[in-house]
Amino acid sequence: LPRGSCPSSVEAGWRRLLVRELHGEVVSLKLAYCRVVPDRVLEYLASGLLLRNPTLSHLDIEGMGMSNPGTQMRTWSQRLASALEACRNLSVLNIGQCRIGDGGMTSLAGALRLYSSLSELHLHSNQIYASGATALADALVVCPAITHLCLHRNHLGADGTVALSQGLHRCSALSSLDLAFCNIGDEGLCSLAQRLWHWPAMRHLNISSNRIGRHGVAAVQGGAISCN
Repeated sequence: LPRGSCPSSVEAGWRRLLVRELHGEVVSLKLAYCRVVPDRVLEYLASGLLLRNPTLSHLDIEGMGMSNPGTQMRTWSQRLASALEACRNLSVLNIGQCRIGDGGMTSLAGALRLYSSLSELHLHSNQIYASGATALADALVVCPAITHLCLHRNHLGADGTVALSQGLHRCSALSSLDLAFCNIGDEGLCSLAQRLWHWPAMRHLNISSNRIGRHGVAAVQGGAISCN
């Protein structure tokens, strides 16, 4: 769209692109840090693109939730969840930095349950606390193909990390887990270490900046895995 376009013409352009022009051919779509009324774009995604492109496998909408600070995040997240339910062949989903919070994570969990082929999920910097992590954990039970999970810079705490480690116990293909800056503490890390045998493919576990004490370090060393 040309620079200087008025809001109405920009919105019309998005509607034309997502509802009319992209039809049945899209495999990968990146809308990261889109600065055009995110809830409207999501409506167009739900009503057009996702319904008409069953082959879509890679969706990146990182930062969309930060485009309009006045948007009610719970409503935004519900619209996002509705849009995602229409696309069940996703293998890579990036919704990092969208400020979805625990309520949004709970809404999205229902959609995530539909993605049996999901391999990468990016949820970093989303203001997710323990209850949101628990909702995510419940959804991951039916996502056995996941290999990469990124949750850095959320507020999981020990309780959220324990719930997450329990939810991931069936994800035997998991090879990368990023929990940096999540305040997991020794208790959370010990819970992860106790379940390392569930993840034989694990090669990258990022637990940096988590106030890990000697008990947590000992637990990880006992699990024979290197942590970045």
